[in-house]
Amino acid sequence: DTHRPKWDFGDGTIIANFELNPTHIYYNSGIYIVTLTVTDDDGGIGTDTLTVVVKPIPATIDCDPDTLNLKSKGDWITCYIELPSGYDVREIDGSTILLNGIVPAYLGKEGWAKAEANESNIMDNDGDGILERMVKFERSAVQAILSPGEAVVLTLTGKVFYNAGLADFEGKDTIRVINK
Repeated sequence: DTHRPKWDFGDGTIIANFELNPTHIYYNSGIYIVTLTVTDDDGGIGTDTLTVVVKPIPATIDCDPDTLNLKSKGDWITCYIELPSGYDVREIDGSTILLNGIVPAYLGKEGWAKAEANESNIMDNDGDGILERMVKFERSAVQAILSPGEAVVLTLTGKVFYNAGLADFEGKDTIRVINK
């Protein structure tokens, strides 16, 4: 018998070129069902499936201030994004960054407030020799989604260019929110 494999990676990518061991890169986090269908020269068909769970690239996030007073004034909440080895913070697409899935990173006329990396938003803020991408969020927008609490988790998500695609990343930081 001759066999013709067909791979469906569950994300719209189908490979049907007789490749038995293909490689595939998922850029978006999520759950994917991979289906292999093999057809022989007599028309017999066999299939098998595999579930693939793709998690976002784990980012280290440091938000400033560590304690946010809902009654104080100020314009910005600043967050620094550090990616693991193999990823470049200069490749982060600032237009994709969200805080708690709601508040977009501020993009404006200031030099640091750009979707692309530049000398104003790439730095080694914590002095550990690893570069971070700085993003800022409008303080009023962040305060609108937070309630006072001893430990409030902020989740920052976005996309980074990696291997010809945009891959998801995610990180968390815990701050205090007070109303004094």
